[in-house]
Amino acid sequence: MYAELEDDALPPYSEMAGVMRDTLVEIHRARSTGMRDPPQPVTAVHICVSRFTPSRVSLWRTFKRNCLRSVAGEYNHVEMLLTMGNSTHVAYTVDQYDPGTARTGVVRRHTPASMDEAYPASRWIVASVDSLSAPEMLGVQHFLERQLGKPMDSWGMYANFAPVMCWFVQDRGVRTEYDTYFCSQLAAAALRWVWLERLRHVAPHRCTPAQLFEMLRAGDDLHMCAQGTIMPQGARWSI
Repeated sequence: MYAELEDDALPPYSEMAGVMRDTLVEIHRARSTGMRDPPQPVTAVHICVSRFTPSRVSLWRTFKRNCLRSVAGEYNHVEMLLTMGNSTHVAYTVDQYDPGTARTGVVRRHTPASMDEAYPASRWIVASVDSLSAPEMLGVQHFLERQLGKPMDSWGMYANFAPVMCWFVQDRGVRTEYDTYFCSQLAAAALRWVWLERLRHVAPHRCTPAQLFEMLRAGDDLHMCAQGTIMPQGARWSI
């Protein structure tokens, strides 16, 4: 996929929309020919945000969550969930405690698990981003795939929102892609790339999970999902 894109620099989505449409045509053609394990289109993009809960792992993590909660609100984590054409699900996030990777950072998980198992309604809110077109959903996947393996920005996760410390990071500026990420920064950057005209005012490195969720809900972009159908078990690793 995306064979036409060899340069490391990510062009604006407006220049790649045609590539995404052509890729979708190729995907549907491959699926119609009965190819074994054909590529799959993205059929839905979900935003999954977790409410603040004390850590079950350590008091130190609970203390850090309380610090973040005081400046960033009730939601302390966000993941992007992509539903594929074969009804499987792929989650992308920035995970600090993922036992399946050698280091922390941007990870992808393929797990067709129950949403009730991995995203219990007592903690998680799941909503689909309904206003994305099919090429834009593929664009979100392309952006997220490019970020895999990049390290977690633990410093920015706290410093960007603390009233005093944020002064020291104001010169970072808004970018298309970043060298490091925290969870809501990754999700905001992916959506900003495909929706630049709509989200030009958004600075992903200053975007909390609560701000991202409320911004999308205010724009009528979200459809709240009934829990009980989907979600990777690995989501629980970030507890």
